[in-house]
Amino acid sequence: GKRVKRGLFKDKVINKIINADLNGARNICILGSKKAQQRYKAGGENRWLNLKLCNPIKVESDFELCRLIAS
Repeated sequence: GKRVKRGLFKDKVINKIINADLNGARNICILGSKKAQQRYKAGGENRWLNLKLCNPIKVESDFELCRLIAS
């Protein structure tokens, strides 16, 4: 992908613009979660589609976030 302007990142694979902070958080989640790393490595051509934050959800607590990352 590429930086579009300050705070925005354009993903060339799925052709969507994502908030740069969310993209960075996604990358941290991938590094911190073994399941996410396995999905990324096994995903083949569509691997990015499984990990993008195109449909964000509201998380009420850090416990809920950890539960979502682990699943």
